Amino acid sequence: MSTQDADASLELLLDTICNTFGGVLFISMLVVVLLNMSSEDAADVPPEEVQQARLVELQRELQKAQAELVTLRSAVQRFDSVRSDFVTEESIRLAKSLRASRLELSRSVEQKNSIADAVADAQIASNEISQTLADQKQELEETREQLAAATFELDRQVKSRSRKLTLPTAKAWEGDVASFYLTRQTLCAIHDPNLNYHPTECRRSRESGTVYFDPVVSDGLRIDPDVDDTSRLAAKLRPYGPGRQLLRFWVSPDSHGAFAAVHRTAKELGFRIEIVLLGDGVRLHQTTGNVKSRGQ
Repeated sequence: MSTQDADASLELLLDTICNTFGGVLFISMLVVVLLNMSSEDAADVPPEEVQQARLVELQRELQKAQAELVTLRSAVQRFDSVRSDFVTEESIRLAKSLRASRLELSRSVEQKNSIADAVADAQIASNEISQTLADQKQELEETREQLAAATFELDRQVKSRSRKLTLPTAKAWEGDVASFYLTRQTLCAIHDPNLNYHPTECRRSRESGTVYFDPVVSDGLRIDPDVDDTSRLAAKLRPYGPGRQLLRFWVSPDSHGAFAAVHRTAKELGFRIEIVLLGDGVRLHQTTGNVKSRGQ
């Protein structure tokens, strides 16, 4: 009984497998038939003219590209053949060395160009400095000429004023003379009323055998030409005795204005006066008992 059941099960399995295989085979045959029928239908439909022209153009481009490909392959083969014949390791090394030399030359040229530009800029700056110096030199020459002209005019004015301010009566004076130094708007006495050398307002020094007199401005009497009060000046001059002594004033260039006040006060007190205009750098010195001037 069990043997019969096993045979029946085997028959059912084989029947199922056969049916499945038969169905798959039928479907496959049906697909093949349908595909053949559709391809025949598509082949029976002619393509459009535009598509035909495009297809012809694509075929031509394909042929052209194939021809170019063949040409390129041939050229590559010839190049490889020539390179194998002529290109060696030594030639490659020389080519690299040549390239490095060209790069070095290019850098050197750029460096030289930069140096040339710097030199040109320096030359321009040097030319500008030279031009500036030339202009300053010209200005200096003009200034020197103006200074020389001003000095000449000053000397002329000093000489002219000296001739005008020297009193004729002083030349005929044969009595005592008391000297004063008028510098930096300050009156310093060289002699005191007794005709001795003033102990504080004038300093004596001996240089190379010559006795020089230099004013001590800090101990002198400051003269302000813009102040009308001359009482202190009158008190300083009055002890010298009007009519008894000649007052001689040695006047520096910076005190011409102050001498106007001194001159006016001395005249009001009745003194005979004498003025001697000094130049710049002139010092008073003693010669045979008299006070004279000497330029430094």
